Amino acid sequence: MRLFIILLLLTVSPMLRAQLQNANLQAMVDAERAFIKMAKDENTRDAFLHFLSDDAVTTGPDGPTKGKDGIRSQPVSPGWLWWEVAFCDIAASGDMGYNTGPWEFRVQPTDDKAVAFGEFHSLWKKQPDGTWKNILDIGIRHGAPAKKTTLSTTQLPLTASASNGNTTTSTLLEVDAAFLKEYVIKETSAYKKYGSGELRLSREGEFPFVSKETQQRYFDSAHPKPANLHAVDGGVASSGDLGYVYGTADVNVSVKGEPVQKKATYLRVWKKEKNKDWKIVLDVLTYN
Repeated sequence: MRLFIILLLLTVSPMLRAQLQNANLQAMVDAERAFIKMAKDENTRDAFLHFLSDDAVTTGPDGPTKGKDGIRSQPVSPGWLWWEVAFCDIAASGDMGYNTGPWEFRVQPTDDKAVAFGEFHSLWKKQPDGTWKNILDIGIRHGAPAKKTTLSTTQLPLTASASNGNTTTSTLLEVDAAFLKEYVIKETSAYKKYGSGELRLSREGEFPFVSKETQQRYFDSAHPKPANLHAVDGGVASSGDLGYVYGTADVNVSVKGEPVQKKATYLRVWKKEKNKDWKIVLDVLTYN
């Protein structure tokens, strides 16, 4: 594993190599990869039980769920869920960050071909003992990717200051509420105002939109638009420069030609850019 990481770092940009010299960012990515390895070597359920925090948020048909009781009640499956980090970022304090990238599912670990594909999004928090726990894990499904992704991270500098550390979850929830207020009026202008230049837009059934051009084409297209959005909770790193909000929404979709309303889960990861402005760096909407 360590040799693989070294070889991988030699193939990516100098900016990424410098960023991953951040010991906390490397430790968070290593924790994700240990999670991936346990899912293969043992089983997916026990890997989730081991690496998720006791109050971790996951999602299902009824929206977000807190805690591991639902996972614990599931039988062990012979299937193999594989995933890999394609993008990572961390707060200046080094105690909270996120990973995202592709996932694949195989009915048997020995199968050559996967039967399902998608994108995972995981939030990680450093624990008092120095270990890392996954505090939120949600994904989307999409078709088979045409090519493999390469590992990358933010090009934005870490800009935390003493004043940023005073940011609370309630403050970020207010920022998110202001975004939602504008979003209800006009989706495009809300993201133009609050979206980072590094915004990653992740939607059920779609490949992630990571460029302004593809995001604009998505906004201009006929796509399921969530309604009745309600923030449930969130959190902020101790440095006050990175945080998240998750919540519920209703989405109307067509199933076999019939309109169906589904309960959705959304996640927004916010980052304070230029030491003052909260911007959305990751925006996820998923439903079963």
